Formats: sequence, structure tokens, C-alpha cells
Amino acid sequence: DAAEATGAGLASWWTASAGASTGSREGSEERRSREDAKFFTKERLMIIAVTGVWLAAGLAMYTSGEVVRDNQGRSLSIVQALYLISQIVTTTGYGDITPKSDLGMLWSTVYILFSALMFSGIIMEVTDAVVDHQQSQFDNALLKVLDQNDDIHGAVASHFFVQRYSGLIMAAMFYFAVAFCWTLFFMFYCDTEADVCEGLDAIEALYFAIVSICGIGFGDITPRTSGGKIFSSIFGVIGVVTYVNLVGAISDTMLKAKKSSHLTWMTEQELDVADRSQDGKVDLYEFTRYILTHFNLVSGDVFDDIKLNFEELDVDNSGDLTSADIKALFSQGDAQRRRA
Repeated sequence: DAAEATGAGLASWWTASAGASTGSREGSEERRSREDAKFFTKERLMIIAVTGVWLAAGLAMYTSGEVVRDNQGRSLSIVQALYLISQIVTTTGYGDITPKSDLGMLWSTVYILFSALMFSGIIMEVTDAVVDHQQSQFDNALLKVLDQNDDIHGAVASHFFVQRYSGLIMAAMFYFAVAFCWTLFFMFYCDTEADVCEGLDAIEALYFAIVSICGIGFGDITPRTSGGKIFSSIFGVIGVVTYVNLVGAISDTMLKAKKSSHLTWMTEQELDVADRSQDGKVDLYEFTRYILTHFNLVSGDVFDDIKLNFEELDVDNSGDLTSADIKALFSQGDAQRRRA
């Protein structure tokens, strides 16, 4: 059957192309590929160790009673200290626990600055690990579909779409998953021992989630229970990571769309502009020049200089650079040096 033969041919081409691309990448980055196959790379182990030291130092200082005290003048508990540290990391700042002494302000200043540097490294590594894992899973699933030769055209089209927007799709999924969990928690969680519930309605809980994981923290709604503070300490950090990742994914997608160098169609006017020779036809050189200048990848002057340089090297004006041109250039250079 012709359709089956075409589908099989496309599957073979796609698989071969993917294999060639993978082989090339593994050949040029073999060492990195082996390291990335393991989650706990040297860089991530280093970040984990530094994070542990940073967290231990923060807990020790904020529970000492010398740096920060609660509203009743007591030393902070571990839960309260974690709650405060999460606000520092996520830049939320509800304002319900703040340093009052000079030592507390000085320590918090240094701790905030160090946290910003450390947190940027964590965001980079977490994002890299998640995207690599998801891309690997999708590639494996796609290859299985291609091997089975099921709906090849749809699978290839789906691959191109998901590959192009995979970062944005994954970033949005993680962000809204955290917001959904946050909303549900502060709607239904109750501390049975203290007989206190968070008790927010759906709108308040969603508002609290977005305000918190976007790092705004107006302070009009704060956790009422110890469980709520623990939850916000953990999910506040996770939420800000997903928010930063989402903003980066949106910016990256928009930038790629703006710099896209692919045309799906041309108008008569655009064809006329691309036709530099005005012969009614656009050859490969003219089309390449039009694409590079149209999308602001190369200026027209630079492209003209490149063409002029080529014409200077093309001694016999054949339209191609050959060994004869190179020999002629050497001969001209020797002649000029002898005359000099």
C-alpha cells in the first residue's frame, strides 16, 4: 500500500535523523551526557551541601533569641524560623515576623544577600533537571510511537509543536499545580490539637496562593496554624521557583517567536523586495539575504560586504571559489610583494 510505504519511509527517516542527531551530540558532549544521566552531579551535590549549611545557620540564628523574637517577645520556634526563612528566600515578606534589633537587621541583611545568590543557583539546577527529564521522557515516548508506525504524520507534527513550546507548557503546568495545591490546603486544613482551621474560601485561598508564590506578600492574609506555616515554608519556595520558571519560559517563547527565521508565505511586495536583481525570480542567495535582513539577523550592509568579499576572491568571475582562484590570489600577492 502506497500510504503505508510512505508512512514507513517517514518513520525510517525520522528515526534515522533522531539517531544521527543523538549520535552527534553524544560524540561532542560524551562526558557531559554521562554526568547528566545521574541526578546527583557534582554541581548539584555542592548546591545541596551549601544549602544545608545555609539552612542550619539560619535556623541557629533565628531560634537563638538574639536576632528575632515573636510578637510575645519569645524566641522563635523551628517552625517559625523556617517560616521566616521561606519569606526571605521567596521575597514574600508578610511582615508578621520581622527583626527588631540591630543584630537582627545586620544578620538578615547578610543572609538575604547570600540567599539571593544561592537561590539563583538552585532555580537554575532544578529547572535544568526538570526540563531534561521531561524532554527525555517525551523523546522516548515519541520513538515508541514511530517504531509502531501509528499515525506518523500526527506524531511528527505533535513532536514539533511540543518541542517548540515544551518549556512553556511544563512551566505553566508546574505553576498552576502549586497554586491549586495551595488553594486546597488553605481552604480545608485544620489543626485539630489547637482547634484552629485556615478556613479560607475559594477566592481568598486562590488570592493568597497567587500573592504568595509570585513573591508579593501583601500581609493581609497569613497562615493561622503551625501546619499552615510549614506548608507555606515549603510550597512558598517551590512556588516562587515555578513562578520564575514560568516568567522565563514566557520570555523565552516570545523571544524565539520574534527571532523566528521561518516564512510560511510571501506577498508579491515581499517577493519584489527579495528580488535584488529584478529579474522576476528569487534565487537562493537573494532569499537568504532577504531572510537574514528581514528578521534583523544581519544588516544589509554586512551582507553586501560579504558578497563584495566573495567577488574579490573570485578572481576568474566564475561565481565559484576554486583552487584556481586561490592560486591566482597567491600569484597576485607575490607579484605585489616583488614590486614593493
